[in-house]
Amino acid sequence: MLRILFFIASLVSAVITPAAVAQVNDYVPVTREMLLDPPPGDWLMFSRTYDNQRFSPLDQINRQNVGQLRMVWARGMGAGIHENIPLVHQGVMYVATPGAVIQALDATNGDLIWEYRRKLPADLSNFIGNAGRARSIAIYEDLVFYAAPDGYLLGLDARTGELRWETRVHDYTTGTQHTTGPIVVEGKLITGRGCSGSRAGCFIAAHDALTGKELWKFYTTPAPGEPGGDSWGSVPVEKRMASPWGLPGAYDPVRKLVYWGIANPKPHTRLKRHGGNIDDIPRSAPADLYSNSTVALDPSTGKLAWYYQHLPGDDWDADHTQERILLRTAFNPDPAAVKWINPLIPRGEERDIAPEDNPNLGFQAVGLSPEIPWYVVHGNHDRMFLGICLAAIEVRPRCRKILIRKRSSSPPRTGLQLRRKGSRSTKPDWRGLSENCRVRRARSNAPQGELPKHGRGRRNCHRPPRILSPRSPRQSRMWKRRAAKSWMLSMRWTTRSRH
Repeated sequence: MLRILFFIASLVSAVITPAAVAQVNDYVPVTREMLLDPPPGDWLMFSRTYDNQRFSPLDQINRQNVGQLRMVWARGMGAGIHENIPLVHQGVMYVATPGAVIQALDATNGDLIWEYRRKLPADLSNFIGNAGRARSIAIYEDLVFYAAPDGYLLGLDARTGELRWETRVHDYTTGTQHTTGPIVVEGKLITGRGCSGSRAGCFIAAHDALTGKELWKFYTTPAPGEPGGDSWGSVPVEKRMASPWGLPGAYDPVRKLVYWGIANPKPHTRLKRHGGNIDDIPRSAPADLYSNSTVALDPSTGKLAWYYQHLPGDDWDADHTQERILLRTAFNPDPAAVKWINPLIPRGEERDIAPEDNPNLGFQAVGLSPEIPWYVVHGNHDRMFLGICLAAIEVRPRCRKILIRKRSSSPPRTGLQLRRKGSRSTKPDWRGLSENCRVRRARSNAPQGELPKHGRGRRNCHRPPRILSPRSPRQSRMWKRRAAKSWMLSMRWTTRSRH
């Protein structure tokens, strides 16, 4: 069912006046220096600053008066999915709304200043879904930048909304779409995207911000003969897929590096990716590069400076694609809370690190068994995963392997919930997962990759936990079938590799 989304702001005025198309008066161009150190009242990129800390120095709203906030204006949007983070410059709010519409609004009352509507191809929905879901826009000099659903990158006049330039970046008929958005780094417009079907759209690209000319392109999966190309085993180059579909990366203006997150490999299980041969790639990094990795790129050339793979050979669609947060902190992890501590880094020493901010993973874990000690809840997609909970990496290449796992004494309370059959309890259903059960499955004669079946003394050996999903009945049934299949495949793969 179509829904009308409302963009609500609690600012300074309670009067809603009729919208009028005009232009931004007394516009001050956004400079490189302003992006490095934005004015307190401006929000010039999706996280406000290049380190992605999203901290505002404004103090007008504080602990004493936050409870008094109220809605002062609201403005309707068209039907569709809205995931965009608006920008604010000189009291003007720039926002991308559903349907590939860019608007400049008076941030004090929501009045429309100008609007740009992109005319999309009639067959767009045949190739990509959720058209217009770009998560960010960018601003630099007197231009506002938008990654359109039809594969074009647009430069709009920040004063009037007039189209100044457009450049085709990818072909939407390949299933590639602008799911992320642009960020301006040293005069270059850097973008990621979601790719599907082939490697053709799996890349990060940079364009000249003032002209739209392409400057470089970095493919997020290496081809045979390139460094890391053998990490995909025998997979043909056109089938090597791992996309930078999430929010843009972070930029370190001192080291002159961009840190970008890459998502999981596709298809989602190594059995499907490698033709049923789970031994086509190793079980440790590097495997299926640069999936589930942080890559450090030189923004001037697009060359790879270094990478770190958080989860090699992923089987769980456990994306590591969202923005990296740059910070400086003392390196003194609790030994009881981490899997491994880098012995090369003195304890208590201050270091620059780039932890991953991944809202897709519920960072709660409990012990499942001595052999399978962790499970992770993926809150957005309502699935269960066995794997790594949280990864943080050292920014410098020689000291960048810090693996952190968070633990909890209770089951997760949000996102995916596990329950016993016929019970309202949220505790996990671990029946049928005994050691003997896994041993029997490991010794079965079923061909590799085949799902375990009933009989032959293996009854109840593959029962997955029941999943309570907030989705529709049809979607719930679909996710239950997928979770059951993933559970059975994972248990079979685990026992084969451990016994």
